[in-house]
Amino acid sequence: MTGARHRSQPRRRRGWLDRAASAILGLVVVAALAMIVAGLFGVRLVVIESGSMTPTIRTGDAVLSRSMPATQIRPGQIVTFNHPLLHMPVTHRVVRVHAADGWIEVTTKGDANHDTESWRVPVTGRVGHTLFRIPAAGYVLRAVTLRTAGLAALVLALACLGVAGLRRIWRTGPDHTRRARPAGARIGGCQSDPSPSSPAPPAASAPPPHAGSAPRDTTSSWPPAGYSDSNPSPRR
Repeated sequence: MTGARHRSQPRRRRGWLDRAASAILGLVVVAALAMIVAGLFGVRLVVIESGSMTPTIRTGDAVLSRSMPATQIRPGQIVTFNHPLLHMPVTHRVVRVHAADGWIEVTTKGDANHDTESWRVPVTGRVGHTLFRIPAAGYVLRAVTLRTAGLAALVLALACLGVAGLRRIWRTGPDHTRRARPAGARIGGCQSDPSPSSPAPPAASAPPPHAGSAPRDTTSSWPPAGYSDSNPSPRR
C-alpha cells in the first residue's frame, strides 16, 4: 500500500505540471493569435512612458490603439501621434481640430500638462485612436515593440510545445513501460527463474559403463594362471 502511494505521488505532480504547461501554452497561443489578428485590423498596443495623461492614463499602463483616418479626428479624443519636437509617438487628448489646404491641423494636450502642442497630418494620413487602457501592462511590454513581441510570443509558443512534448515522452518512460512479468516469462531470449531462489543443480553422477564392455572383476582367482605344484602327489 505504501509503495503504491509513493508511486502515485510523482504521477500526480506530473499531471499538475502538464495541466499548467497546457494552460500557459494555450494563453501564449491565444495572445499570439490575438496580436496577429489585431495587427491585420490596425490595432496595436502602446506603452505609456510618462505621466502626462495622469490620472486618465498612468505611467506603465498600455493602451489599445486603433488606426483611424485623420479626417475622423475630433476634440476630446485621445490619439497617438508623432510629436513634432520629440519625434516619437505621444498619446494626448485632442483640444482643437482644423482642416486647411489638404492638411488636418490638430492641437493636443496631456491631461496633466499645462502646455499644448500643435501638429498636422495630411488628410490622407492616419493616427491612432485610443480604445481603452490596460493598467500596468506597459511594465511587461516596456522594452518590447510590437514586432519583437509577436516574434517572442511565437518563440515562446514553440518552446512550450517542445517542453510539453518532452514531458509527454518522459511521462511515458520507464514508469509506464515497466510492468510485472509473469513467472517463467522470457527475458532477452532466456527463461526467467520462476522462484526467487532456485535450487542448486543436482550433483553430476558417474557416467554409465560403455555399452558392450564387460565389467571388470575385482576379485582374484586361485590358482593364478601359470601356477605349477612343485610337490606333486605320488602316483599310486
